[in-house]
Amino acid sequence: DPLCAYLRKSAVRVRGASSAEEALRLLKSAPADLVLTDVGMPGMDGVQLCERLRAEYPAMPVVLMTGRHSSTERLDAATCGAAAILGKPFTMRQVLDLLGRLLERRSSTDGTASG
Repeated sequence: DPLCAYLRKSAVRVRGASSAEEALRLLKSAPADLVLTDVGMPGMDGVQLCERLRAEYPAMPVVLMTGRHSSTERLDAATCGAAAILGKPFTMRQVLDLLGRLLERRSSTDGTASG
């Protein structure tokens, strides 16, 4: 995945998952500082994943990526508790900057982010 590869090159520790269900399994075995997920996925979509993450990991920021720009999807993303919505297309630099800001904010409020 190009996004994961870019983030790794930028010294961000990344674990990729091919589905929301896999992401939930990974988080149970090892927590994460932040989750970046696409809205459009087969099975459980990104909004549903965000809702689950908000319930199970309330302090963990969730960023939803979407290529759709409908007001309904934006409302769904906002109401699920996402920390940010990243509209496609985006640059890799925009992703890195956004993640940095969210991790910095989390670190300053609870001291848990590690990079």
